[in-house]
Amino acid sequence: MKVLTKKTCLAFAAAGVLLLGACGSKSAGNSAADYAAVSEESSYESANGGLSYADEMKTAQPGDYETETTGTQTELSSEKMVYRGSVSIQTKEYKESVNKIRERVAEYGGIIESEEEYSDGNYYYENETKSLWTLSAVVRIPTEKFNEFLNGTSDIGNVVSRSSGAENISRVYSDVSVQIEALEKQQTRLLEMMDKAKTIEDMIAVEDRLSEVQYELNSLKTRLAAMDTDVAYSTVTIWLREVRVYTETSDSFIDKLASSFTNGWSNFLDCVEGIILGAVYLLPLLIIAGIIVAVLAKKKVFSRFFRKNKE
Repeated sequence: MKVLTKKTCLAFAAAGVLLLGACGSKSAGNSAADYAAVSEESSYESANGGLSYADEMKTAQPGDYETETTGTQTELSSEKMVYRGSVSIQTKEYKESVNKIRERVAEYGGIIESEEEYSDGNYYYENETKSLWTLSAVVRIPTEKFNEFLNGTSDIGNVVSRSSGAENISRVYSDVSVQIEALEKQQTRLLEMMDKAKTIEDMIAVEDRLSEVQYELNSLKTRLAAMDTDVAYSTVTIWLREVRVYTETSDSFIDKLASSFTNGWSNFLDCVEGIILGAVYLLPLLIIAGIIVAVLAKKKVFSRFFRKNKE
């Protein structure tokens, strides 16, 4: 049995290194068309090391990134609260009340997000038919002035109901912020991969994933901006209804009884008024109908008279 000398061992080691180098060169020389089939053996590595382009894009998902957090969620400087309120108001001076609403919103630095006006019935007053109008408006008021604005609506008209509520969106806001941060990191990594791409197939693959990431990123940023607006500007829904008689909001039995009698009497007068107006409206037709009936009756009498004379 022969003993290997030191020189012989070194010769075998050198041959092994040359063989490995040749194999590596052959792997690096694969054509672009074979990229999808040999993605796991590709010589292009990501900035995070070791993964091919295909593996990189498969594994680079938003949830795989960690952000600097304290606890389970990103630490927020303050709670994210969204306030919403509504108020129902009656008025006898519709135009004046509408102007007050618009002036009040401008005074508080708010905006009218939407409004709608429509007729809510008619009534007859002083030989004139008038319409009762209703305004439905959604306004945005700076959150720090929300309660002040809502409680100050009493001088606009008779406040029938008023309500408010709050929603804490801190957790949702934090989740969206974390997703945005993860997608931004993924976008940076994909851009680095784009710079290293050496084949058309690699570039197309990275561009496709980059487009998806950018679309998701824009969508989340839009959502976050909407939440910022909801936090900064509270929403108030206003219903303004023109009436002839105010609805009493007192809880005493006497006030309710008086309000019921007043409303009942007003409805009775409206009913009588409607009957009279209907009769006046139909009066010409009734006169014509009476004339026709009288003519027919007279013709029948004359017909009987002539028949008797002939006999």
